[in-house]
Amino acid sequence: MRKSLLKNEVAKMFNTTKETLRHYENLNLIKPEVTNNNYKYYGNEELMILQKILFLRNMDMQLEDIEKVINHTENSEDNIKLMKMHYDNLQKKLQSMQEIYEKVGQLITLMENRQNVFETFQIRTFNERYFYHFPYHSLEVAKSPKLFYDRFKPIVETGIYSEKPFCLIFPYEELNKNENLGWKHCIEINKDQFKEDEHIIALPKGEYLCIYYLFNKGNWSKTNDIRKHIDTFLKDNQISIKNADILEIEHQEFSIVCEEGQSVYELQIPIDRKGH
Repeated sequence: MRKSLLKNEVAKMFNTTKETLRHYENLNLIKPEVTNNNYKYYGNEELMILQKILFLRNMDMQLEDIEKVINHTENSEDNIKLMKMHYDNLQKKLQSMQEIYEKVGQLITLMENRQNVFETFQIRTFNERYFYHFPYHSLEVAKSPKLFYDRFKPIVETGIYSEKPFCLIFPYEELNKNENLGWKHCIEINKDQFKEDEHIIALPKGEYLCIYYLFNKGNWSKTNDIRKHIDTFLKDNQISIKNADILEIEHQEFSIVCEEGQSVYELQIPIDRKGH
């Protein structure tokens, strides 16, 4: 009775494919025993190596780096640097997945409680956040993807556009005004992605009053109603606004709960609760 496993058995055991195993063999990452009839058998040693390979692949490590680790062609200090680099990347992915997880939860809440969610208040706590300010004043730049891309190409090509929605940062007193004199068009960033830059804006750590609202395209009167609604809530609950800008986010990802011509916006207002 044979003690080793055939390739198809290994593939089933490790939830992978024979093609993947063959690729690892061709790269000499793993070397199963080959019999006269060209069958390949995996013993305990090959299975342990495969476990290491799959673990490292789950870290998104490139195969050329895996080969160095498996075959011990690098010194321990180089391996530590490599592991730290992938550890940092995993932290970023975890953060990104957590944000997606929370957004999906918010989307489900919006879909299930559409009538009760909009224009109701939540108080949430945020760590300090950083935003890149795109300094343009011409509406032509805002309306033309090509003009925007050409003007801010070095920033856009960092990939931040695909990760975060665009938002506005402005003083609270301009909430119901259309002149947009103090509005800053921004996108949230990881500050580590950028060197010191005059266009980076920091929003402070603390509590924020958050409210979702539906905006009907072209109907600016809605912001007047939102402002009155917020002012009443603040007064009734003895909450004051901190001397900081507010954040407005357009949630394109939530648009599936909207009718045609509607968008979901969220306001985040820094507050100070007396007695808290």
